[in-house]
Amino acid sequence: MYQYLVAFVLFLSMPGLAGGQILPKEGSHLNYRLAGFSFPYQKKTGARCTIEIAVGSYNKEDSFTKNIVKNVDANSGKVIVELPYFGTSYTWRTVVTETGKSPVKSSFHHFTTDIVPNIDSSVTRVRIIKPAEKYKDACFLLDGSLTMYDMNGKPLWYLPISEELNTNGDMETRDMNLSPEGTITFMNKQIYEVDYNANILWKGPSASSGRGGGMRENFHHEFTRLNNGHYMALGFEFVYWDSRQNNKLVLVSEANIGTGRADTNFKRIRLGTINEYDRDGKEVWSWHSIQYFNGSDIFYHMMPDGSHNLLTHDNAFYFDEKEGAIYISYKNISRVVKIKYPEGNTLNSFGEKYTQGKPEEGNGMFCGQHCCRVDHEGNLFLFNNNECKHGETPSIVVMKQPKTPKDKISKIWEYVCPLEEADKKDSANYVFRTGGSVQELPDGEIFSCMSTEYSKLFIVNKSKEVLWSAMPEKWNPAKNTWERAHSFKANMICSRKDLEKLVWSSEKGKP
Repeated sequence: MYQYLVAFVLFLSMPGLAGGQILPKEGSHLNYRLAGFSFPYQKKTGARCTIEIAVGSYNKEDSFTKNIVKNVDANSGKVIVELPYFGTSYTWRTVVTETGKSPVKSSFHHFTTDIVPNIDSSVTRVRIIKPAEKYKDACFLLDGSLTMYDMNGKPLWYLPISEELNTNGDMETRDMNLSPEGTITFMNKQIYEVDYNANILWKGPSASSGRGGGMRENFHHEFTRLNNGHYMALGFEFVYWDSRQNNKLVLVSEANIGTGRADTNFKRIRLGTINEYDRDGKEVWSWHSIQYFNGSDIFYHMMPDGSHNLLTHDNAFYFDEKEGAIYISYKNISRVVKIKYPEGNTLNSFGEKYTQGKPEEGNGMFCGQHCCRVDHEGNLFLFNNNECKHGETPSIVVMKQPKTPKDKISKIWEYVCPLEEADKKDSANYVFRTGGSVQELPDGEIFSCMSTEYSKLFIVNKSKEVLWSAMPEKWNPAKNTWERAHSFKANMICSRKDLEKLVWSSEKGKP
């Protein structure tokens, strides 16, 4: 230990070295192989600084030199390096050279990249179908495997399996996103924000204290960090309606139902909420869908047997912070509702409408949709699961929003999501009922994940040309074959600046 401390002091006293921290930390275990290397260094004219990285753990010159796999320029004292392997020990050091002088070498530093089954290529993989020519340097987060991949399907980072993150439980982790702050947000039983090292930076309030009516959780489907540093998530609450009031049904809150809970005239239903929290976990704004559905046409939505169907199932939202509007997707009634933020009043609704005595036909634009978004031109677009048309595949639908009260929303572009040739013969057996996502890329292309049943990933441009595609798969040892792996959503990171911000997010620590 004494010898190590002496070596460290000598390292800091070297010419050209000054203040800062050494990363990766000595003896650290990393959940990534796209690693940020940082060390105290003051650039000096005529000097060159490099990082030497060897596979294995060494403290002797000969052993280290024989196993060097990376030699990287690092004149800024900070560089991101893609390491070759997970599940491997590494040794590294810096070397400063000046003309006419002997190289000045630092002491050895050591770390390990860990490995979990989710990134073991013999267990899971992302099979590339069409290689990328554009966006080839991008990467993407896939919630089904809790992993970030490059566009060649190689894992770069993973979310550890742990009790603290609820990633080892019986509930899927969903909606892994890069936040505006360069951190990662996701949800399962809870809502989380973590840094690149998977340290928890923020955790939502306990679900047991929310409006879940004693349920296990009250967050679902979508969670995001806002530009103002707050957090927004879909939630739910239970309400009742009095069936004795015929078509003028009035929703009654659970708090006011009293002894009527046991009354068969009252039916308990689940309705969605949107909840905004500050850094302290305090709820600072909320919207309750009872505000929209109370007295609406939902009471004409019927089951095949003629009974009322008030199961709306909100499954996505998009907050257009510039417009000050929130779009909420309701899967079971094939509708997207647009509300004003923070007022909460309804600005518009798009999709299925119900009227008394008229059969439900739908408007044909989308059905059972997921993941509504607004593009750079202000058009509403979504992943259309196409659930009303059995045997047909999903599609991506782009719609022009009405500009005046007299205008109607209109479909301006649609792309039918393709099955692979080998899968077309079984297309009638696929049910695209859950999941699916869409994301607009910087040049207007769309990145999509095709639902949990068939989680194909692809990028398509507005000329309907596929620029890249891939299939997440898992190995089935019993059948000795690769099978499709399910993912609910996927999100791309296209900007190198955004990726670097994520890699260095662990430097900041918890706010």
